[in-house]
Amino acid sequence: MNIPEPIAEFDAFVARVQTMADGSPRVVLDMSEDRIDLLTTLAKTRTSSTMLTVLVFDKDEWQEYIELCKDEI
Repeated sequence: MNIPEPIAEFDAFVARVQTMADGSPRVVLDMSEDRIDLLTTLAKTRTSSTMLTVLVFDKDEWQEYIELCKDEI
C-alpha cells in the first residue's frame, strides 16, 4: 500500500485563539525556531488556498498513537 506523506509535521503550542468579525475561529500556533524550514511549505498552502486537515494530539498521546499504529502500516 502506498501511504501519502504529510505536508508537514511539527510540535506547537497554541499562541492565540480568537473569533473573527464574521464569526469564524482563528488559531495561531507557535513552533520552535528550529522549524523555520516549514515557512515555505506552509506559505505555499496559503498562496494556493489549499485546505488542510489538522489532527490535534497531546504530544505524549501522539507518540503512543504512532507506536500503536506502527504494526498496522
